[in-house]
Amino acid sequence: MDFSAVLLAPIYATLGVPVTFTQAESAGSYSFTAIDKSAGVENPFGAAMDQTLVPAAVLRMKELTDAGLTRADIDRGYLVMNGKTWRVEAHRMKPTLGGEADGEVYLYLSEVA
Repeated sequence: MDFSAVLLAPIYATLGVPVTFTQAESAGSYSFTAIDKSAGVENPFGAAMDQTLVPAAVLRMKELTDAGLTRADIDRGYLVMNGKTWRVEAHRMKPTLGGEADGEVYLYLSEVA
């Protein structure tokens, strides 16, 4: 079963916003659909008692791989989302039952001034 098509596509069609991703180490620029979580999600890298919120964007891994990108291409890249430019500081995979390639990737962001 293609979980990305069945489960994720309707969510991204309804809640998704267009974003442009640019790789840090090349001139490659790509257009994707993301879920804007720039208001903040729980920091997965903090201490157990640290409930700090960090801005994020969520993309379907299938869109990234269809564009020829790998997980190694994500970090230190730049994302333009809803009129703001963000630097990708880290990422975390959120696989579906179909695996990482069929799931989502959370991009943890810092705003570029």
